[in-house]
Amino acid sequence: MFYHIVADRYIPKVSDKEIEAKELEFASDSTLYENLLYLNLRQPEQYDSIDGYSYIEKSKETLDAQRAMLRTRAELEKLKADKKIADSMLMVPKYERFKKNWKEIRIAYHTNRLKSLSR
Repeated sequence: MFYHIVADRYIPKVSDKEIEAKELEFASDSTLYENLLYLNLRQPEQYDSIDGYSYIEKSKETLDAQRAMLRTRAELEKLKADKKIADSMLMVPKYERFKKNWKEIRIAYHTNRLKSLSR
């Protein structure tokens, strides 16, 4: 009975190349956003006399780049989740999935350590 449930279920088809391409797209989107944000920070601050604080207004291009970066990140997370579901459903051995994810685990760990140290 379990075989029929799995056989009738839709298995998402996501290749490693799609994930790599989406990671490259996310990296380029985030680089563009950071560059545009840096250009905005070079602009003079504006003072809000009512609330009493200074701010730097983001340009339209910076806001568009930020939206594109967030959209690409969401698509990348969905692809990774679909890949994990497909691997589980196709019964890829756990050590194979762990071997592929080991690099991501190390990067996430060190990124979180750097964030905690910078606070």
